[in-house]
Amino acid sequence: MVATAKIPQRQLFIDGDWRAPALGRRLPVINPTTETSIGGIPAGTSEDVDVAVAATRVALKRNRGRDWSRSPGAVRAKYLRAIAAKVLLSCCFRVQVQQ
Repeated sequence: MVATAKIPQRQLFIDGDWRAPALGRRLPVINPTTETSIGGIPAGTSEDVDVAVAATRVALKRNRGRDWSRSPGAVRAKYLRAIAAKVLLSCCFRVQVQQ
């Protein structure tokens, strides 16, 4: 007997808030061993990306971008590495889902 963990219900984190994707769709997360659904992740759309990019632009204009530009390189690197790790994980997951 295999114990199956459920994936927590997540939303998109945009502009400091958790929100549902614009179209409200979710992608199923399938356990490869049992081939049963163990949860779902938000299916972001280009609309969600546009909202996130707009929020980012507003945030960077705040204080003329000084918050980010005055951060030490080590702090910025920490954030960028974390983002890169999430992107790579997401890409690997998408490849597995599409196969």
